[in-house]
Amino acid sequence: MEIIFELIFSFLIEIIGEGLFQLLVELGVRSLGSTLGISKPERPILSLLGYILLATAGAFISIAIFKNHFIKNETLRIVNLIIAPIILGLMMKFRGKKLEQKNIISIKLDSFWYGYVFALTFALIRFIFSE
Repeated sequence: MEIIFELIFSFLIEIIGEGLFQLLVELGVRSLGSTLGISKPERPILSLLGYILLATAGAFISIAIFKNHFIKNETLRIVNLIIAPIILGLMMKFRGKKLEQKNIISIKLDSFWYGYVFALTFALIRFIFSE
């Protein structure tokens, strides 16, 4: 029973940590865009590269704070690498739909694919470089 609790807790910590960082980036990009008067980016590939760079930076910051993997088993870390980006991509898609219902302009990160790539980049960096 203790092992199951540790396993669930480890997965939740990984997903919640990534998700919180992703939401912070989304809020930062949204506020920066409104400050600069940018409603929609014109070049999606540049947006994608920017999100990849932000995810990479965030992952290395998280590694500086939390050097070790939360999930100890190698196989389960690979499972997390597959599942967490999908869950976070779906969460960002859901957030984008909610924002649109409130007539708030969504940004690229508020879609499944951008959210997925952001979360996958973050998870890959942590997977490769964490101890």
